[in-house]
Amino acid sequence: MSDSRMELIEQYAAGADQILTAARVVPEGEWDRSPGDGEWSARQVLVHLADSEIVGAGRVRQLLAEENPNLYMYQQAAWAERLGYATADVPATLELAAALRRHTADLLRRAVTEESWSRTAHHATRGPMTLETLLRLYIGHVEGHLEQLRALAQG
Repeated sequence: MSDSRMELIEQYAAGADQILTAARVVPEGEWDRSPGDGEWSARQVLVHLADSEIVGAGRVRQLLAEENPNLYMYQQAAWAERLGYATADVPATLELAAALRRHTADLLRRAVTEESWSRTAHHATRGPMTLETLLRLYIGHVEGHLEQLRALAQG
């Protein structure tokens, strides 16, 4: 595997530590403050981050194991409402998400071949996706929500 591809996997893997430290960006006493009507609180953002890891880990596995799979879609607003994001246990949720990210990174290090990088999956709104585009999506997802949490912390 090329150095740049290995670096991408390691950048993805580093997301586990970012996820674990995400809760420290906003003081725990501020987790439930919403920045505005209809906007998510820090707690809701943190739980969404974890659920997105669950979906992302499944998508990576679909792409690696199946022939041109249709990637699972989910309605994040419905998940937030119906899965109780507003009252979820943030530390336990983030520990699960970080463990899943580490487990998926280990899978990538062990199972990805040169052929894996040319495989595609179909996303209903994004169209064809490769392993590289999926990894970049989930790297950016964590980084984007960390920025959102920093903005929430500044009030």
